[in-house]
Amino acid sequence: MASASFFLLALFMVLDIFTTISAISNSTLVQHSQSTSASKKILKFPMYHIGKFINNDSQSLSLARIRLQNEQRLIQKKDWLPGPFQVEMPLLVAVPTGEYIVELQVGSQRVLMLLDNGSPLVWWQCSPCKHCFQQKFNSLYNPSLSTSYKPVICPSNWCDKNTRYTFTNECIMNQCQYTIKYRDGSSSSGFLANETISSDDGMLYKSIIFGCASTNEGLFDGFFDGILGFQHSEFSFPNQIEAYRFSFCFVAAHSKFDGKIQRRPDSAPLYLYEFPHLNEDTTFVVTLTHLGHHYVQFEGIKINGEKIPIDAKYWNRDTRGKYGVVLDSGTPITRFPMYVYNKIRDSFRRSVTGKMSVSESEQFDTCFHSPLSTPVDYIPKVSLCFRSGKGEEELRLAPEHIMASIGNNTYCFAFNYIDTSVDITIIGSHQLQNTRLSFNMLEMSVSVTPDDC
Repeated sequence: MASASFFLLALFMVLDIFTTISAISNSTLVQHSQSTSASKKILKFPMYHIGKFINNDSQSLSLARIRLQNEQRLIQKKDWLPGPFQVEMPLLVAVPTGEYIVELQVGSQRVLMLLDNGSPLVWWQCSPCKHCFQQKFNSLYNPSLSTSYKPVICPSNWCDKNTRYTFTNECIMNQCQYTIKYRDGSSSSGFLANETISSDDGMLYKSIIFGCASTNEGLFDGFFDGILGFQHSEFSFPNQIEAYRFSFCFVAAHSKFDGKIQRRPDSAPLYLYEFPHLNEDTTFVVTLTHLGHHYVQFEGIKINGEKIPIDAKYWNRDTRGKYGVVLDSGTPITRFPMYVYNKIRDSFRRSVTGKMSVSESEQFDTCFHSPLSTPVDYIPKVSLCFRSGKGEEELRLAPEHIMASIGNNTYCFAFNYIDTSVDITIIGSHQLQNTRLSFNMLEMSVSVTPDDC
C-alpha cells in the first residue's frame, strides 16, 4: 500500500446477495455459508493504494536470494521447529465492500482485520486514539485492559531495522514509533508493541509485534479495525507466527448471472501452517518469482481460446523492478498497464456476439445494456494463463468474474487500466473468487485450485 503515485479505485456494483448473517451482532459482515435468501444489495468495492506494489529496486529480493535465505532459516530452526499442525480461522466477507476479514482474539479483546497480502505490517487501532476512523462493530482495542500488552522499548531489534519495506520505525522517547503512508494520502501511525493473539479454538496462540495505531487518516473502512499484512516481511502476520504455508479462497457473495445459487460449504476458512486437501486433478503450481509482493509466472490472456498478442516483457519483472504480475487480495479489480489493457479491451469488444452497443460508465469504458439477457448470452470466454512446472495452465473465468452488474440491466467489463506511472499487472480478488490460493513461502510457490471454496 505505498509508492510514488496513487490510483483510487471505486467500483459500485448492484448484485443479488445470497448469504447467511454471521454471529457478529447487527452486522453486514457475513461468514461464507450456504445461501438462504436473496435480496438486492449495493456492493461498493473499496479504494486501494496501487503504490503498495512498488519496492525499492536495490532492496528487492531475487528468487535465488529468497530461496537461499529460506534454506538457511530451515537449517537454523531445524532443532526447534514445531511439528506441522493446521489452524483454521473463519474468513468473513463484508458484503457492502467485498472485503475479506479475519477475526483475532487479542488478550480478552477482539479485532477484525482486513486480509491483505500486499501489506507488510500488522496494525490495529488503539485507545486512546488521537484520530481514528469509526469502527462499525468493535470498541477500540484498549492496551490498559490487556495483561499481555508490552510496548517495544528502545533500544530494540524490532526498531530501526526496517529499510526494505514501505513503512518506517524509529525510537522516540524510548518507544518505537511506526508510520506507514499510502500514496492516496492515507496513513497510519502509532507505537510498535507486543501482544498475544489467538484463535477461538485455541490452536493458534502466538506473541506478535503489531502497530498500536493512534492516528489514522484517509480511506480506511470501518468494517475492519486494522490491517493483517500477509506480504513477505519480518513484520507480516504469517512470518511472525512462522506460518510459511497458508491458504485462502474468496467465496463470492452474489449469485451467478444465470440465476443459479452458488452453493457454499458451511465455511471457507483461512488455513495456516498446512493446506486443506487440494484437488490433484485441477490444482496447478505457479512459482513466486519475487518477494515481498507475490509476483507470479504469468503468460497472458486468452479470449475464446486465442491468446492476445502482448509483449512478454509486461509479464516479467525486470532488473529495474518494472513490469511483472502480482496476486493481491486487497485489490478487487484486475488492472493492467494502459497499453496492455487497451489491447485486451479491444479484443474483448470484437469478440462480443450479437448487436450489442458499447457504452461507458463512471468507472468502466466497456458496458452493455441488456434488459432481455445477461452476459452469459453474448460475452466471449476469458482465461488467465499461468506458467507451471507442467507448462501453461489456464484459469477460466466465470461470466460473473468477467463482467460486473452496475444496475439498470447494465453490465461492464470488470477489468481496468492502472495509473500510467505504475507498470505492473495486479490480479485482484474479483477475478480470483472461488479460486483457492495456497502459498508455500519456503518453496516460493502458490498452488492454484479453481472452484475450491
